[in-house]
Amino acid sequence: MVEPVERRATIDKRQLAMALVALVLILAAAVGLIVANRPKTPTLAEEKAVEEKREAIQDLCASRDTFQGLKKLIFDQASRIRTGERVNFDVLAASAFPRMENPVVANRDEALGVTSCTGRFILELPPGAERAFGGERQLVADVRYEVQPAADGSGPVYRMTGAGGIVQQLAAFELEGEPLQLPEDVLATADVEGNEMVGVPVDGTYPGFPPPVTGPDTVRPPAGEWSSPSFDCRNARTRSEVMICGSEKLARRDRRMVEAFDSAMAGADPRTRQILLRTRDNFLAYRERCRSNDCIEEGYEDRMDEIRDIMRDSN
Repeated sequence: MVEPVERRATIDKRQLAMALVALVLILAAAVGLIVANRPKTPTLAEEKAVEEKREAIQDLCASRDTFQGLKKLIFDQASRIRTGERVNFDVLAASAFPRMENPVVANRDEALGVTSCTGRFILELPPGAERAFGGERQLVADVRYEVQPAADGSGPVYRMTGAGGIVQQLAAFELEGEPLQLPEDVLATADVEGNEMVGVPVDGTYPGFPPPVTGPDTVRPPAGEWSSPSFDCRNARTRSEVMICGSEKLARRDRRMVEAFDSAMAGADPRTRQILLRTRDNFLAYRERCRSNDCIEEGYEDRMDEIRDIMRDSN
């Protein structure tokens, strides 16, 4: 029996409709999969949170508390193996000043909370101590160090490798002639057990290093590279450069901004690079007009926001 033409046409339309529905569903699923897997553009708040976390991790490598912790670690190790007199050694331990050139985050273990860092550890010796170290006023070593919270919550725990030479020099420290004296600008205190002297700067600064510059008429040459901004403090000439070299906080801001700028330039198209360079010149002109540390710090924050906005608009 031959199937009526009208019935066959109805069946063909129904099959075509079902095929179209199936195709639509497949396309919808494909679009949904693409949307779900498309990288999400972070919000400004998310970018700031990431930047703040990154700064906090970098601060673990570059803070004065960390440097003091590493200094204590070195002197504790030297004290355990030395056999000489204690008086001059205790004064040395109290008044030597630690700093780090080019502190860099080498690794971060989020599960354990361990931050690994590298840098050049420098122990500045007090006047008179150079007589025991061949005339040297600094003990220097390229080191790798770790910062980790103590299990009992009592504070950070430090570990360091590469400073064995400094430990041996301190362990062999003996001073003939005039005994060491604490510098006048350092106050000697003792810990709760009374068995360790700790050097505390009386005026809140550190021996041989400039305090933050806050006044427009203050002219003070930078002292070395202790704060490690993106430029060499020995070549600092402008007012803002001297102010940055006199403030560890501003030095960190300078490094963050330059890192953000360099990263943006590396991934920018020619037009965006021109915008980044033009706005950089505007920022430097603004920075030079600042008369306080707060002004420079605010300028750095605004500049990093500006760099993020420029790169977002270019995508």
